Amino acid sequence: NPTWSLERAGLPVPLTLPAISADRARLRGWVDRLGGLPLVVKFNGGEGGVGTLRVDSLAALFSLIDHARSQGLSPALIQYLPDTTHWRVIVVGDRAVASYPNPVPPDDFRSRAPQDPSAYHDPPPPSLAALAVAATHTLGARFGGVDLLHRASDDRAWILEVNTPCYFAHAQEEGGVDVAGAMLDALLAG
Repeated sequence: NPTWSLERAGLPVPLTLPAISADRARLRGWVDRLGGLPLVVKFNGGEGGVGTLRVDSLAALFSLIDHARSQGLSPALIQYLPDTTHWRVIVVGDRAVASYPNPVPPDDFRSRAPQDPSAYHDPPPPSLAALAVAATHTLGARFGGVDLLHRASDDRAWILEVNTPCYFAHAQEEGGVDVAGAMLDALLAG
């Protein structure tokens, strides 16, 4: 599991538990361990936030996990981290070549890539670039799109996932950042 590989390497990730049971007492215990409600339930597979749900009540959690387990699914239960900004940092080799904060649209908690081309030229908080490179290398990759949450008030960050290969067209096309050129340079450098 990539999340647990990152955690074992000492990198910060949100507390994550597999929902391997629909037992109410176990679910209540897991909610307590994750810091209470709300929490995030994430199913494997989706992209663009599909399969990522915010759960605000035990009733919603119980019915969701009942359904998931009836389908043979064990989603991840993830600690909810409020007051954070979602960043995508694209790593090539030993450096972050592009990054951008993803705004949250109204009436949602999931973020989306920015529409404003200038957003692709804002450097991430310095700690995020180093963390993204470390996460990519920990998973044995030299190229990846690292999704992180950053809380500015105390400069804490958490790695959500490392996407490899990753979709970098937002930075390349919307922001004009030459990610493909950085990839070629890294390949030619050996």
